[in-house]
This record gives sequence, C-alpha cells and structure tokens, in this order.
Amino acid sequence: MAVKEALNNILKHAGVEEARIPLTITDRRLTLSITDNGRGFTADQPHPGGDGLVNMRQRVQQIGGSLRLKTSPGNGTTITLDAPLP
Repeated sequence: MAVKEALNNILKHAGVEEARIPLTITDRRLTLSITDNGRGFTADQPHPGGDGLVNMRQRVQQIGGSLRLKTSPGNGTTITLDAPLP
C-alpha cells in the first residue's frame, strides 16, 4: 500500500516526465526506491489534507521497515522503502 500511495502521489502531484523504481534484495531485505523528476516539495511543511507520507511511514514501520524521503522544490523526489523479507 505504501508503494501504491507513492505512485498515486507521483501521478496526482509531481508533474513528472520520468519515474524510476529500482528494487534490490540483499540479505533478506527488500529495498525499493521511487525516484521522479517532478516538481518536488518542501518536506517539513504541512500539506492540507495530505496524510499520504504519514500513512506510508506507518505502513512500512508495521512490517519492521523504514522510509526515507529526499525532496526539494524543483528537484524531484526520491522515496526509499527498506523492509525485511519473511
């Protein structure tokens, strides 16, 4: 669901021309990065009606993983999810 939310955000808000989704599995851990060349945003400012990032973090934490966000206005966004495999 976290990946679905990230992709939905790209389609609705980012204004992208390209997105990449590399996936790696190492030592029973899954790492998935979603990178786009869209408009980016200021991560520490509230987004009215936007609970997507909070929900994504909670979902990933529920399975013992972590979520990292790298973004800034005009520079696209990268969301990296890291989680253990069963």
